[in-house]
Amino acid sequence: MSNFKRNDNSKKEDPNKAYFGHPELDALLGNTLLKGQIIFIEQDSPTTIYKQLLRYCIGNSFHKNHASIIFDQFCEQWSKIVPKKQVENQSQQEEKEMQNKIAWRYNQMQQQFTIKNIDSSIFYLDLSKSETEQTVENHLKLNNYDEINNLQQFLQIITKQYQKSLKTSTDSTLKKLIIHDFWDKIPYNQQELYQFLYSLKVLIRSSFILCVITLPDRRMDLMQFCDFYITITQLFGNKEFSEFQGMIKFDKIGWSGSLKQVQLENDKWGIKITQKSLKIEQLYETAIEDDSEEEQNKKNKIEQF
Repeated sequence: MSNFKRNDNSKKEDPNKAYFGHPELDALLGNTLLKGQIIFIEQDSPTTIYKQLLRYCIGNSFHKNHASIIFDQFCEQWSKIVPKKQVENQSQQEEKEMQNKIAWRYNQMQQQFTIKNIDSSIFYLDLSKSETEQTVENHLKLNNYDEINNLQQFLQIITKQYQKSLKTSTDSTLKKLIIHDFWDKIPYNQQELYQFLYSLKVLIRSSFILCVITLPDRRMDLMQFCDFYITITQLFGNKEFSEFQGMIKFDKIGWSGSLKQVQLENDKWGIKITQKSLKIEQLYETAIEDDSEEEQNKKNKIEQF
């Protein structure tokens, strides 16, 4: 069941607009992501739900023919798992519209989901399939950390990769920079880390990049260097929310008041994962079914005895 509806927006696209690439995540952020912003995603452990979000981020850029510059010690994995684009037919769309009208049970009461708008240009991706590896490799700019000795050198390589991604001197198309799990791959001290993140922020602000950096653990001290801080908590084994595999929370939203119109409630949005997709829905408790008449009669007999 989806608690979102598509918003067909035929207006001219804002040249500064950016997409994360997941329909519901972009909708939660009010479809107001901009080029020149930085997103921190805290890795969930021992699960890796965040990687599925990265697949959407990279896969969406691949299908839009936007460059993705990826840094990862095992960078070749991304050329193997870029998902295919799902093409929804009319009957599937009508079925989703019908599902939007269905209420869910919460504490055995009928309530209605909050409706948010999904930009029609952001497609759901089929996570069970991948594009041809060679095709993806020709599109993605894959890098590992083997020859990077310090953060200053890392910043120089990022800058060069961005310059190479520009097709012309006036190229303003969206570029994505994915920095995954560099924290224990490059030596640095705290001062060097702060200087690197500050310099990276200056670079991103002056570019057409949407930057996504994954964090291995909670780093509230680094919030000053990002525009969005997203935390994913795994819910596997949680009986209260047994239909969900994770929960997504936003610890920081926007910069310079760019998201004043977004009314976002935390501890409210759950993640459902199937083989083919990742969905974000409003959290609801698993309904406890009423005892059957037969079971109730057995209980009554025991109590009478």
